[in-house]
Order: sequence, then C-alpha cells, then structure tokens
Amino acid sequence: MKITYMIDSMLPGGKERQLFYLIRELSSIYSIQLIILNKSIHFKGLYTLPIKMVTIDQNQKYAIRSIAKINKCLKEFKPDIMHHYDIVSQLISIPYILWYHPYVINGSIRYAGNLKKTILFRVLQKIAYKTADKIISNSKMGLGVEGFENSKNALVIHNGIDKYNINNSS
Repeated sequence: MKITYMIDSMLPGGKERQLFYLIRELSSIYSIQLIILNKSIHFKGLYTLPIKMVTIDQNQKYAIRSIAKINKCLKEFKPDIMHHYDIVSQLISIPYILWYHPYVINGSIRYAGNLKKTILFRVLQKIAYKTADKIISNSKMGLGVEGFENSKNALVIHNGIDKYNINNSS
C-alpha cells in the first residue's frame, strides 16, 4: 500500500510531531510519500526514513508550477491513500484526487472552539470536506464544531504519543 501525507510544514508543533511519529512507524511497513509545503524541517529524523519526501517553497506553494509539481509527484507515486493535515494541501491536490480517486483523509480539524473564518475559507473548507472519504479530528468537540459529531465519515483519533520516549524514561 502507498500512502501520501501532505502538510503545510514540519516545523515544531503538535500535528507535525504526531505525523513524524506516524511516518516513523509506518515507513517500515508501507511505501510513504511526504509532501511538505515548506522547506524548513524541524524533525531531522525524517531524512533517515525510507520515504519519498517532496518540499515546496512556502512562498511558492500557490504558484501554478508548484501545484503542477505536486500533482506530478502524486501521479508518479500513485498513492492508494492521501492523508491531508490541513485544508490548503488538500485543495492543492484536488486535480489528482478528482482524476485518480485515491482514498482521501482530511485531518485538518485540530481545534475544539469556534474559529473566526472568512467566507472564502469556509467555502474552501467545504470543498475539502466534500472531497474527503474520511474526516478525522483529535477530539469529539472538534468534530462537533464542524457539524460532524454524528457523521459516519468522521472519526476521532486522539493525540499520539511517542512510545520511544516512554520506553527510554525508565
């Protein structure tokens, strides 16, 4: 199975840390592609993993050339599953999603309160949710805020932990 993860950055943060742990564990079992919409990478351990990593200059992520590069990388890799950690990365990959129909996971819900959103963001968010096969959140409250509390296509996966830190702390 081939899995593509897309994220806006791999700077130090919670979702980035969780993604690093997930890729670290899954890269020995599955073929993994990681597309990052920022060239700065805090988690240097990514470079030692057997994954295909693509970085895009943050200032160029909306450029036609960058979108074409991402969709070309997706076409070459042919993922069975695409897991997006934010709305922007999912929207950038919409051409590939609509043409090749991979299983799409939207993991952008990482909040439990009402956020102030522009009308444009709400429209883009709805497009992303409509093109996702599964929507995941790290809390039931997050799903509730977006109206997915009773959806069969929504799932809660609580924050991940690093088993290596637990094993090494004794």
